[in-house]
Amino acid sequence: YDINHGKSEKKIIPFIRYEALNTHEQVATGTTKDKSQEELHQTFGITYMPLANIALKADYTITTNEDKSGQNSWNLGVGWNF
Repeated sequence: YDINHGKSEKKIIPFIRYEALNTHEQVATGTTKDKSQEELHQTFGITYMPLANIALKADYTITTNEDKSGQNSWNLGVGWNF
């Protein structure tokens, strides 16, 4: 959703993403499933586009799991579409 509503070429786009993943859903017989691998990721961020083909992005991800070992993270990115 563009906060500027097309009032200028510059776009400000907030976003939210929710992910549930488990990289230990299936394991070999005799292997114990690692509960720390069943994670929920909640990401909140914003993308700023000063030009149509350039994007600057920042987000914060909250990671939780049953093992209580999830680590939250900040991410910064730059995109260029050519």
